[in-house]
Amino acid sequence: MHIPLRLSVDIFLLALGAALSYWIGAKNGQVVHQALAIGAVVFVRLWERRKQQSAEQKAERREKRRQRRLRRDEREKQGAERRANEEKQRAGEERKRVEQDHEHHEGRMHDLFDTLLEMDPILGVAVPVGLFVFGVVNSKINAAERQAERERELRQQAERRAEEERRRAEQEREYREALEQHMRDLGIDPADPDISPEDIEAAKRDINYDPNPNTANIAVAGNVNAGKSSLLNAIRNLTNNSPDWAPTGGSEVTRQRQRYPDPAHNCVWYDLPGAGTQSVTAFGYYYNQKLFAYDKIVLVHETTLTESDIRLLQVCEHFKQHCIVVRTKSDMHIFNYMQERRTPRRTPQQAREDFLSDVRQDVARFREQAEASQARFVPEFDDLVVSTAGVEAFVQGESSDDMVDEARFFRELERRDAPLGS
Repeated sequence: MHIPLRLSVDIFLLALGAALSYWIGAKNGQVVHQALAIGAVVFVRLWERRKQQSAEQKAERREKRRQRRLRRDEREKQGAERRANEEKQRAGEERKRVEQDHEHHEGRMHDLFDTLLEMDPILGVAVPVGLFVFGVVNSKINAAERQAERERELRQQAERRAEEERRRAEQEREYREALEQHMRDLGIDPADPDISPEDIEAAKRDINYDPNPNTANIAVAGNVNAGKSSLLNAIRNLTNNSPDWAPTGGSEVTRQRQRYPDPAHNCVWYDLPGAGTQSVTAFGYYYNQKLFAYDKIVLVHETTLTESDIRLLQVCEHFKQHCIVVRTKSDMHIFNYMQERRTPRRTPQQAREDFLSDVRQDVARFREQAEASQARFVPEFDDLVVSTAGVEAFVQGESSDDMVDEARFFRELERRDAPLGS
């Protein structure tokens, strides 16, 4: 039976405390139950100290997130101040242009007055006086109108900016609330959504992760009876009498994680229990099975992607982890398409094309539904169609009518992505 690392440490500390206390009690003439009571007290003290350290680490992570939010708010404030200064500068330039136009107009009027004065002294005096009075009144009226117009424009601009800020704040709030709700639906705590580097390193030790940079550690996940073990046997070109044969059957065989080194493909395979047998959230399965510790994940399914498959893909998208989606038993599905009661019956080629068309439509329908629901984590993936016979033929370097996406599948396996937390 597999015992988690932390539980093993706690049991060791309890045993050590009990042994030490028993020795001290025996030396001082105390009875056994008194010595064990002292050991229990020692264990409780050690346990409380570990809980306190964990709480301090969480508080430190929350403080870092709060500091990031403060820095983001400061950047937004600086941007608003910069926009206000630019608006003020434009207003100053407009005022300067108006003053220049006014000075030019006054210069032309002075030239006209000089001409009238040379023609008739009385007319030359009366006209300027009348024009002066008219100009004073008109300028005051124009100035009042310009001032009112300017104030109206400033009010409208301020109202538009306030409305835009309010709308932007409302959109950000709605996005944040939708994101947090979506994370809760997946089982992720919005207050502490990250997986620490310490958790990743502990998980790698627990799964016996191969640190060789040329070796890929690949987890094979999926629902019960999806064909995970059969796919692994075909990839490694094994028969049922091989010592590393992965057991297969009609009921769930893989109840614990199984590790299968594969030097031929420079990787280590990890056959995981079926996701459909555990009543846990997508993140609960992701975290309990330590999927974040692997270099990549192969999600195996037999028919249309289930709700648990889609949610697991969304969790992988949230943590930016490479996930390959594989639909198995394609030869069986194509045969079933041929056996359907239709007039005329499908030929093998027609059955193959219809099946592949339905597969592509499934993926397109999933993306349309995700976009319509405004899901926050929409994974980009191709549903690779393979079969056990097709994989075996590809591995053996042979051609087969059963092969569909086997070559693409192996190209995806050969991709080297940066592991989570690197």
